[in-house]
Amino acid sequence: MEFKKFHVLNFSYSGFFSKTIRMGMGHFYSHSAIIYDIDGEDVTMAEALGSKTKEFNLYHYNMRDLQDMYDKNIVRGYDFGLQYKVETKDIIDSFIGFKYDYHTIIELGIKRILSFFKIKYTNSYESKKKLDCSESVARILIKSGVLTEEEVLQLLNVDKVDWITPQLLDVLHYKVKNG
Repeated sequence: MEFKKFHVLNFSYSGFFSKTIRMGMGHFYSHSAIIYDIDGEDVTMAEALGSKTKEFNLYHYNMRDLQDMYDKNIVRGYDFGLQYKVETKDIIDSFIGFKYDYHTIIELGIKRILSFFKIKYTNSYESKKKLDCSESVARILIKSGVLTEEEVLQLLNVDKVDWITPQLLDVLHYKVKNG
């Protein structure tokens, strides 16, 4: 795959935290990010990480490592057309420093467990200036005008953007590209 600036990426890592997320969500993917910049072999990604700085920030990776992860089915890339939006970089920059939202990750796990018992989970908690990885990507897609919040919620059949998982970003891309 040819990775490009502003591609959305989904990851399926094998570490403890990633396995816990995947098991709790019942999904293949455990993490989402956006390629912020590519300079030769250096790939800068915008992502919310709970394991490093515990915030949405810019992190550097090697292109060869990214390609190797793609070849091993660890990462998949999606083109939502963000590269055609002139304000995408500024929108991503506006999220830098938001703290990682562990609460939503736990909440999604509770929601999934309760769904097995046909119990609908609702809450009144709204996280302020906190994001998880896939929520940050979804909010960037919305803020950039690729999709409206209503379109995202309707296409994915979720109650709020906070509950968008990496797997749902995969579904969203499919639905946007295939009508």
